[in-house]
Amino acid sequence: KVPVKAIKASYLYQLSTMSGIIIASFVSTILISSNHHEYWRLCFILGGSTGIIGYYLRSYASNLPTNPVINIQLPTNIKYLTNMLWANKFDIIRGSIVNGFSYMTYVIPFVLMNSFVPLITSISLQVMMTYNTILLVIDALMVPIIGCFIKKYRAATIMTASSTMLVITIIPLWIYMEGSSLCYIIFVRLWIVILGVIFACPLNLWLNGLF
Repeated sequence: KVPVKAIKASYLYQLSTMSGIIIASFVSTILISSNHHEYWRLCFILGGSTGIIGYYLRSYASNLPTNPVINIQLPTNIKYLTNMLWANKFDIIRGSIVNGFSYMTYVIPFVLMNSFVPLITSISLQVMMTYNTILLVIDALMVPIIGCFIKKYRAATIMTASSTMLVITIIPLWIYMEGSSLCYIIFVRLWIVILGVIFACPLNLWLNGLF
């Protein structure tokens, strides 16, 4: 049986992460489009505010009653921890590779392509950054929608299918990017984003089951 609530918690976690990335992209777009160089301080002001909010949320969580069943004190002995890491080395490697792949589905369309596309097309960095924020909003909106559709499927099945599809299609899509139009670039970015969201929605559930 697929744990529906666990998958929901997994994709909601991804949604909260995307909300922070959207804010960062929006501020970056303002900076690039503005002639006022002192606006770089906005990044630190907004980043600092999230730290303050996080501190208060953490303080609130610390005051909540804990479940004695899960409130376990792990040994801090170095030898024990080393042995535990070694015993779980393959799961740690699997988790690292899968988590890295998930971040690549964000890094490629939202970071790499912003700088790479202006080098091989006539599309400017300003235009790329403008659509960057729009695509991030679409990405965030797709997380709960896609999350609802995949509740009845196993996490490993979803992640395998989406990653396989991306591996098969990414090279043909990448080959035709040089000198391509804005519509084609948006399509490539959107395709990576969609498959990335499908892959990421059950990711936290899969990692939780792995360990």
